[in-house]
Amino acid sequence: MKPWQWRRYKQCIMRVTTFFAILPLIFAYHFNADDDLVEAWEAMVRPYEEKCVTEVNVKREEVVGTISRKVYPTLKIHQCYAKCLFEGLGFYEPKNGNFRIELILEQIKGMTKEIADDCYTKYLDEKDECRKVFSSIVCATEKISKVVYS
Repeated sequence: MKPWQWRRYKQCIMRVTTFFAILPLIFAYHFNADDDLVEAWEAMVRPYEEKCVTEVNVKREEVVGTISRKVYPTLKIHQCYAKCLFEGLGFYEPKNGNFRIELILEQIKGMTKEIADDCYTKYLDEKDECRKVFSSIVCATEKISKVVYS
């Protein structure tokens, strides 16, 4: 290999490596949350994890435990997994496209009426149900985290 070819090859490898290093940051939502909140959430969704992994056809390791790592992938398939969990918990009614805010207030630790009213009504016009549920979850998670860490 000639020296100029070797330099070009190294540049290409560096670009590819950089791309794959940045990729998870592009397709993931990072959040801060109190460890007690994370544990409570994971215990609540555990009964629905396997059903949703199968239903959405996503790799288990991509979604299970993401909350404890405080990173949540944002691709469409991961959004649909979140929707499946919310349906399983009874928080989202796909027939009418509404959230059951009273149930959310009762069961999600750290949730307030103000956060629920804001986040679970903000995206009601969203046609994509997976995106609607996921965006609402992200909104609520950010606001709960701000309350806990402020």
